[in-house]
Amino acid sequence: MHGPLSALDPAGPGAAHAAQVWWAMFWAGMGLLALMTALGTYAVLRPRTRTLKRPYLLLALGGIVLPVAGIVALLGYDVWAGAQRARSAAPAYGVQATGHQWYWSMRHTGADGRPRYAVNVLHIPAGQPVEVRIGAADVIHSFWVPRLGGKLDAIPGRTNVLRLQADAPGIYRGQCAEFCGLHHARMPFEVHAHADPQALAQAVQALSTVELQGEVDADGMPLPADGQRLGQAAPPTGMAGPHGAQAPTAAPQPPAPESPR
Repeated sequence: MHGPLSALDPAGPGAAHAAQVWWAMFWAGMGLLALMTALGTYAVLRPRTRTLKRPYLLLALGGIVLPVAGIVALLGYDVWAGAQRARSAAPAYGVQATGHQWYWSMRHTGADGRPRYAVNVLHIPAGQPVEVRIGAADVIHSFWVPRLGGKLDAIPGRTNVLRLQADAPGIYRGQCAEFCGLHHARMPFEVHAHADPQALAQAVQALSTVELQGEVDADGMPLPADGQRLGQAAPPTGMAGPHGAQAPTAAPQPPAPESPR
């Protein structure tokens, strides 16, 4: 049940609601399975001389009343939980996530009011609701952080709004949940929840101010105008890069030829 992408290991109120609905459906399904097993066993073992007096009543109860009652109960609970979330305080922190083939561009607002960009990394405060404005630049994607909330489609030309909250600081994994092309599986991202507002401000302020250009390198990562990966500093000379490749070092120059005397 536990894992970085498990919706049954909630770390926020949105995911907790989804997990509660899942467990309610699970136990209702188990109860229905037990009931049908008991009825099937009775049908096999009952004496053949006995007949049901009102067989249509059994069909009506099992085929109409029970399914309708279950659906109405689930719908009522979902409407109630949605109303509870809608009445909560409006988020004071907002970010924007834009899906591309095949990466997520995360736009934050720095302390100076200027936009700050990261790729596949979203910085949010812990313990308070956050408004994520979700869009797409090319095809339909789907933004999903299983431990923080439900999924929401990213549609070109439209902005959808998702409210997330991380109850505790940490790093939460997300994934594009809509098949969007050849490299769909290479669209994971992370949500970094910060407990300290100053640490959050510093993390956002350190991000790139360069707009996305829509170009990708051989690894499918986006390239801004200067050729460096957004949200990542160039590795120091001689150190391993983000994929284990060694950063290029200056080639040794041959000694200059001595001038003839």
